[in-house]
Parts: sequence; C-alpha cells; structure tokens
Amino acid sequence: FVLANVGRDDFLLCQITSRKYEDSTALELSDSHFKQGSLRRKSFIQPEKLFTAYETLIDREIGSLTGDNGKPLSMRTKKY
Repeated sequence: FVLANVGRDDFLLCQITSRKYEDSTALELSDSHFKQGSLRRKSFIQPEKLFTAYETLIDREIGSLTGDNGKPLSMRTKKY
C-alpha cells in the first residue's frame, strides 16, 4: 500500500497481508473501503509494517481506497 512518494524515486509503503496475526493495530479491508479495484482475499493493513521501495519495484496499481476524509488512497503491487 503506497503511502507517499518520499523523493528520489522511493516510496513509503505499508504492508497488506491476508493474515491477521495477533496485531491489535491491523485494519481489515473490505470491498466498502475501495473506491475502485479490490483484493481477492480478506486482507489486513499492517500500519506498523512500514518500508521504502524504489519505484521500479512497484508493478501496477490494483485499486484505490477511500480514506476517512473521502479522498482516494492509492494501492499498488510490488514486483518480486
């Protein structure tokens, strides 16, 4: 989940996983959170799992989420 462009072609990302783990900060994603697109499985945003990645590792945009303020949030996949 792309949070921000931090310059020099790097992006700040947040992990999304299909496993909830025992993390009280995990946020469940449902279809109602998506402005466009979707995920194939029940998924969770892990807000404590932040990392940076170079833009060439980002493969494509798979959807956008709607934030609490109604503004869209972008979601992209990472290349492996």
